[in-house]
Order: sequence, then C-alpha cells, then structure tokens
Amino acid sequence: MKTVAFANRKGGTGKTTSAVSIAACIAQMGKRVILLDLDPQANATAALGVERAGQGCGSQALFAGEVGCRKLVRETMIEKLAVIPSGSDLAVIEYGLSADRKKKWQGILRKRIGDLKKEYDMVVIDCPPSIGPLSVNALVAADGVVVTLQCDYFSLEGLAEFAANIERLRAAHNSQLVLFGLLKTMYDARTLLSRQVAEQLERHFGTKVFDSPIPRTVRLAEAPSHGLPISLYAPASAAASAYQEVSADLLRRMA
Repeated sequence: MKTVAFANRKGGTGKTTSAVSIAACIAQMGKRVILLDLDPQANATAALGVERAGQGCGSQALFAGEVGCRKLVRETMIEKLAVIPSGSDLAVIEYGLSADRKKKWQGILRKRIGDLKKEYDMVVIDCPPSIGPLSVNALVAADGVVVTLQCDYFSLEGLAEFAANIERLRAAHNSQLVLFGLLKTMYDARTLLSRQVAEQLERHFGTKVFDSPIPRTVRLAEAPSHGLPISLYAPASAAASAYQEVSADLLRRMA
C-alpha cells in the first residue's frame, strides 16, 4: 500500500479537487483506494457525496483513538473508492495537538492507519491548507506528497518555503518521504501568466512537474455541488482527461 498526501500551505490551489479527482480515477482503474479527509472544512467528503462526520466519527475519531479505523470508513458511489470523512470537530483535535508539544504527536496518524494497509492499494490524504499539526501528521504518515500549484506568482513564491518545510519533516520524522510531483492547476494556455509560471516550474523542477496541467474550467467548480468527482460529472471534459493522465503518471511514479 502507498500513501500519498495532497498538500500546500496555501489555499485555493485545487488541492482538494485534485485529491478527490485522482482518488476517483485510480479507483476506476481497478485499485482499492481510500481517501482520508484531514481538512476540518470537509470539502473532500462533500465532493464525494458523503455526509460530513459528526462528533465521535470520521477522521477526528481516528486521531482520538476511540474507534478502530475500519469502523470509520464510508463507501462512495464509486466501486473500490471509500472515504474516512471529516467534520468541524477535527479543528478541536488540531488545537489539542498543537497545545501539547511534549508528546510525540507527529506520528499519531501513521500508527492509526496501519490497519488499512491490508485492505487498500492506496491511501490518499487531503491535507488542510497549512503546515499545522494535521498536515504534519499526514506528511509523516505518507510515502510521498503531491503539491498542487495554481499557475500564478503567489503560488510560485510560496513553493520554496513549503519545500523547505517538507525537507525538515523528512529529516526529522520521515526519511522515506519523497516528492511524487508538482501538479499545475487552473491552467489557461491562453494567458501569458499561466505559460510563464509553467515554464519556471519546469525549468527549476524538471521531471518532478506532471506533464498534464489541469485546465481552468467551470466543470470542476460545478462537480462538488453534485457530490461527484469530475470523472463522473463530466467524463468527456478536458479536466477529466487531464486527471486521468495525471493519475496514470502518479501510479508510475509511486511504483
């Protein structure tokens, strides 16, 4: 089993959309996939048509250790794709982790998801848009990370700092953590800005950048309101095709 975290300290980069879309694509390829929603906003949960977790349920209960992780799993409309949902109570868990720095809280998630290894081919973790305790736990538990980047200069400027944070975590807590790739999102080939940002990424990071950018399209914005990933909501769209290509590329990189 491989565990991949979708992360960025900046919001609005298409992180959750990418985590949901790629998890769905890989499940449709026949792999057993579980998506772990670690964002208290629970957008990944809602995007898969699953009810947000209440008190004592979902990913917050996973951290609390009150319930075995298998009992927290919810099936989705896609065969082979399951989710451990999130809810607003997860924010309380994050506050508790940050308040108690004496305990080895960084590795809690890695221990708690151990039971899933025999049942799934892949764990996809949707991190909150920060480098706080929840994201730290995800990166310590992961084999690798996919960083989503909107094609603008603000995303580019924050990348170096985020990359440094990942290196510090790798050195201190997870020596196996690798960068699976940088994913360009909200790409519009008609604009000079998108093309310039893409060129800079490829110049500095080379093959670490996924070949297929995710286009800016209203279809991706509409899909979550229907509780469907793009591969079901608009399977013939350019965005669905791009995510299929990235998903296949990610599987090769993880292998």
